[in-house]
Amino acid sequence: MFKKAILSMGTVFEVSVYTRDGYKAEKAFNNVFNDINRLDDMMSNYKDDSELSKINESAAREPISCSSELAYIIEQSLNYGDITNGAFDITIGPLMKVWGFFKFKKDGRIPEKGELNSELKSVSYKNIDIRETVEKSFLKGAKIVKTISFKNTDTQIDLGGIGKGYAVDSAVRVLKGSGIKSALINFAGNIYAYGRPPERQSWVIGMQNPRKSEDIIGSFEIKNRAVSTSGDYEKYFIIDGERYSHIIDPRTGRPVKGVVSVTIVADTATRADALSTGVFVLGLDKGMELIEKLSDVEGVIIYEDSNS
Repeated sequence: MFKKAILSMGTVFEVSVYTRDGYKAEKAFNNVFNDINRLDDMMSNYKDDSELSKINESAAREPISCSSELAYIIEQSLNYGDITNGAFDITIGPLMKVWGFFKFKKDGRIPEKGELNSELKSVSYKNIDIRETVEKSFLKGAKIVKTISFKNTDTQIDLGGIGKGYAVDSAVRVLKGSGIKSALINFAGNIYAYGRPPERQSWVIGMQNPRKSEDIIGSFEIKNRAVSTSGDYEKYFIIDGERYSHIIDPRTGRPVKGVVSVTIVADTATRADALSTGVFVLGLDKGMELIEKLSDVEGVIIYEDSNS
């Protein structure tokens, strides 16, 4: 087994590959890391020159052309907004900022009600308008172009709830294209396991105790599937003994209470990533209802007992 990791999208991206050929492994690592950095340059809203930042800067004024790949990710995001009845929403950015979650934990703050209500006006995935146009050229013929515009002047796209999942799926494609038959990818809790490790039929994934990171509370086996976990322990601050998580309900503008973590198993990391956030926001009852409704999805919700 060969293992390597890099820092990308503000966190650790780690790949383990099973092969006897060290040269093949090194080449695969280079290919996949280049792809991850390419996606960061496209999807980051921290980099002023990323494609997403340029869209966020101008799409409220006029339709902005968008690469087919980024348009696909945004379209998938809108689809998960529909699936979760708005619990998953990529326009959450202004609310993240007003609660201080684009800074360090110690800088978290509780916004005033009027400030919160003002930011809520710009938060709705339905403010995003994606259209197809056909550009005709005498030399190149017809070409389909995607454009994006915002219906609200303060709307911004934040792909933090789906981008890492998409990056994992892209990494799987790159690794397979590099001849790797078995690998485990872990990108900040977004995991994809394909093939199988030596002398085993599947991969064993441990579930971390959300309140004691050194403890494993259970495990399960997967093969050619993705796992994503969203938890209130990832980013948070505490004021007057109350915990405020970075997972915010886009419908109320407030951090979600009650749910501690959600783990989703699905066929793709994109799907698992988006649904782990959406189910977290939906809460225990509606979240489990959605999991049971989706035949290709399994999930575990850990919650705090209000009576304890």
